[in-house]
Amino acid sequence: MDIIDVLLEDHAALRGEAEALTSPHTRARGGAPPDRKRLLGDMRAFFTLFKAHEAVEDDFLSEAFCLVELDAGQRAEFSETRRALAEALKKFGAFAVGSGGKSVEPMRDVALRLRDDLEAHLSCEERVVFPRLRASMRAAKLRDLGARARAGARRGSGVSAK
Repeated sequence: MDIIDVLLEDHAALRGEAEALTSPHTRARGGAPPDRKRLLGDMRAFFTLFKAHEAVEDDFLSEAFCLVELDAGQRAEFSETRRALAEALKKFGAFAVGSGGKSVEPMRDVALRLRDDLEAHLSCEERVVFPRLRASMRAAKLRDLGARARAGARRGSGVSAK
């Protein structure tokens, strides 16, 4: 398993956590008020996973990302998806902290935006960046980075501890 495979596993897990943030479980059965406690737990899980994923990218691929040759349109798309995701994360975090988790429905609206921006960024990495990494890095190096990332995850510093 190479580093791209590890990151693809992370992407699947992040998509699942982002979906949990916007799922119907935030509305209890019988029209009861939204389940604030569950949403806050899902928020913690998402942010924990996201930070771990970013750490894997920073630790193992930050230099490689700089070396990947993208055309101007691809660079612009990648930069914009990163910017939009960073803004959505910031807004969601600030809203969640500022509301103390009391306003679940508005938080879900912000979470929907976060989910959409996350998907745009992950899709861009998968369509544009990862194929370029595979083409420009030796397979043995990619496998070595994958093994190191998984070893770090087992020690608790990464996402993909499978």
